[in-house]
Amino acid sequence: MEHAHTLPAATKSIRQTIAYVAGIELPIANFNTEAPPNVGKNMESQMTMTATTYALHTPESAPERAREALRTLRATVRVIPNLAATMAESPALLRGFLTLRELYATTAFSRSTTSA
Repeated sequence: MEHAHTLPAATKSIRQTIAYVAGIELPIANFNTEAPPNVGKNMESQMTMTATTYALHTPESAPERAREALRTLRATVRVIPNLAATMAESPALLRGFLTLRELYATTAFSRSTTSA
């Protein structure tokens, strides 16, 4: 039994196959099947990785608008988690994190589930 659609040997991509079966003609320019010139060469020379260092703030080192939130967190859980200490760089982000903690506290989740 012969298939209703026989794909030409030149079909090289799923996009081309779908277009062929649907009877849609795609512009030739969209069929770039050549690999970029740097593919397969020394990947280390192509990739540049930069490390970003974030300050772990204390109530004393944090921006003014984040200090009270860190003090309250330390009083509540006895420590300032590194995540919160880092978020203190952006007081709005820290407030969002602490608001989320408060919302979790109103759920039926156990304390061990919400302390992370």
